Amino acid sequence: MGEQEDWLGAVVACKRAIAIDPRDAHAWKYLGNYLRLLGDNAASIAACKKAINISPQDHEAWQILSVALQDGGRLKDSDEAKRKAHLYELENKRLELDSGRKGFGAL
Repeated sequence: MGEQEDWLGAVVACKRAIAIDPRDAHAWKYLGNYLRLLGDNAASIAACKKAINISPQDHEAWQILSVALQDGGRLKDSDEAKRKAHLYELENKRLELDSGRKGFGAL
């Protein structure tokens, strides 16, 4: 089976997950990624925006959105999404470090 068939299968799996739980931000994010890989930028952007609506600080969703926007020639929007992806990635790492420090202090 080729890459495109794998991506189509992944799209089907994501849509099944979304049918079960429409608030599954991960399923929306991955749907956006596979749709982008299949060349459907408009649907990819829409799926990523749904993921971001559910989970606004998901840096991966912002990154996938950035690439889809870039692929669609929307460079200014892509740069803004990339900036948010970077911002949330740093914030998530800071929170992980803070959480680790608190756990270490409990020892």
